[in-house]
Amino acid sequence: MKLIKALFVTTSILVTTIANAGLLTINGNAVKAVDLDTLGVSSFEDFYDYDNANRWSSNIGIELTDEALIFVAELSNQYAVFTTFSSPYGSNGSVFANLSGTAGSLLFLDDPDETVSGSGISFRWAADRNDGYIWSGLADVDWMFTSIFSNSTLSGVRYASFEDGHLISTDYSDIMRPDGTFVVANQVSANLVSQPVMAGLLIMGLGFLFGRKKL
Repeated sequence: MKLIKALFVTTSILVTTIANAGLLTINGNAVKAVDLDTLGVSSFEDFYDYDNANRWSSNIGIELTDEALIFVAELSNQYAVFTTFSSPYGSNGSVFANLSGTAGSLLFLDDPDETVSGSGISFRWAADRNDGYIWSGLADVDWMFTSIFSNSTLSGVRYASFEDGHLISTDYSDIMRPDGTFVVANQVSANLVSQPVMAGLLIMGLGFLFGRKKL
């Protein structure tokens, strides 16, 4: 009986945790955010580290030379979508990005001199420089952020996931075409739907254990 009670408490906590956590995806593929709370940074901009170690460029440490990189970061229970174009060690380049989201807003633009027209931004960078942006104001609720890249000189686009939330576990996707639509989403409601199903399976498992004990 004690074993069954312990299992019931454990599975109840598990179900609650899953129900309250959103499912992060990039172009429909599940990803995990990098946990900035473990890095001691004070803000998303602090993590981007613009024009510090690398002049007029980011200093994140996972940028890809002559490729775009998209990933999600989490700080104080808030999400932000990061995008970098090339690295501080690549060739010169350019891309036009059209940005839109169901929540949040553009927090940071690298650099402030980029040409902005409506929701579209023309990025241009010199050799051994890079560009990028941060879209923030995203809580753990349902949201979707869309980037449409066109006229890109980059060789491709990748997204990154972080298995344990640490930069050291950065896992890059296969390369995608440089021009295209890239959708980052958080789906809390999708996880909530699965809660009754999981609860039912867990209860069935407990019933099986209880029945075996009686036998």
